[in-house]
Amino acid sequence: MKWDSLRRESVLISGQGMHSDHYFGISILLAFFLPLQESAANGPAFFPEAAEWRHSGGTAASEIMCPYELLDTGMEIREDTGRIAEVRFYESFREKCFPDSHFAGNLANRYLEASEALKNSDSRRERRWSSEWLHIAHDLALHATQEDDYNSFAFEMRAAIFAAMADRAPLYRMAALGDSVWAYAHKALERNEYNYEALYILGRWHYEVAGLPWIASSLRNLLTTGTQASNEKAVWYLERSVETKRQPDYVYWLGMAYKKLGRLDEARQCMQEVADADADSAWDPSLIENAARFLRDGLLH
Repeated sequence: MKWDSLRRESVLISGQGMHSDHYFGISILLAFFLPLQESAANGPAFFPEAAEWRHSGGTAASEIMCPYELLDTGMEIREDTGRIAEVRFYESFREKCFPDSHFAGNLANRYLEASEALKNSDSRRERRWSSEWLHIAHDLALHATQEDDYNSFAFEMRAAIFAAMADRAPLYRMAALGDSVWAYAHKALERNEYNYEALYILGRWHYEVAGLPWIASSLRNLLTTGTQASNEKAVWYLERSVETKRQPDYVYWLGMAYKKLGRLDEARQCMQEVADADADSAWDPSLIENAARFLRDGLLH
């Protein structure tokens, strides 16, 4: 079972609102892997031809723009040209411009987005780039947490990146990664109790792990500290994520958690809200179709 794509709508950085997508996918068929090394290797620049990316009359972008303008420009390049061109732009300044925790966390977010967008590409080369970008995202998020131990978003990013790694890891490596997802989401909440995405991550973690087959659950308990998951805790975290941000994607999974507990009236209310939502308001539009199908086919009775 995969965790659906998730996009963080915006992040506040140094007083500026930054619109920043954040894709979050995870398979938890078995509950998560062996410990990942704290520092993934930084590979060479993947697009050497982008090293001299020019902006505004031939001046290198990193020389004339502040870090947050660089992120805005990256978003414009993505919309105009695509993800690969966007990453080429980031590669032109990434190793020269490794500044504060907030910028590093948001740059990690951009690499994670690009990595998730290409992970299922038909091109072997693009899948390799996707893997390399994911490790760069990990290094950037690690830097962000090391620079600022109070940066809730940076710890949330680490949880999301570990989740994306679990999505691609062999089953035998998934157990400890799940514990890392849980641990870093908790760290994010310790620093900001209203971090709605960290609340969502923990809600989904409990939802998925509580539903593991007996064999997978037993193996997870053998390989990890065996933090107990439950559908009740899934509801607790998901309710709080929805209270903080009433996002259709969060409401959908709250409805699914209610369904697992047999709270069908509340599940139907959630699914009706999602089915009535504007498609543009959902980060994963397929959830709106799923909610409508649940209602239409009477699957919540």
